[in-house]
Amino acid sequence: MGQTLRRFGSVRDARGIRVPVTSQLPTDVQGAMDRRGQTALLRGWLLFFIAFASAFIAASTLWLMLSRWPGIIGGWIVFAWPIGTLVVLGFAVAWIVQMRQATIVSRELLRTRRCGSCAYDLRGTPLTDDGQTICPECGGHWHLPNP
Repeated sequence: MGQTLRRFGSVRDARGIRVPVTSQLPTDVQGAMDRRGQTALLRGWLLFFIAFASAFIAASTLWLMLSRWPGIIGGWIVFAWPIGTLVVLGFAVAWIVQMRQATIVSRELLRTRRCGSCAYDLRGTPLTDDGQTICPECGGHWHLPNP
């Protein structure tokens, strides 16, 4: 099941190593997710879309300005800096939102005793000496909450 899911974003496991997070929650996890978590995911996707779309539009505008009017030295520089800043800020906000979404998805997976990376069912998986659960599917190390 874990290898068929698309991945987006990443989180740190119990060892501190970044692992990719699945982009699709299994249906039982979606059913167990509280209303606040569902609202946070929807709000995050909307913010991601707005930030990415605005960065794309600003980048397209900047490219058109620089390619169509290369000889106007004073005029386009006035607009190039703010639009370039919007491009960088838009992509930075989109990246931050994507990382936040990965954290929310991973937390919900761990709460339902699934791997925070690949959504593998970890119920019945033995604990290590230091209390971690190692996912047999992807090798992620997790501290699972008490059932």
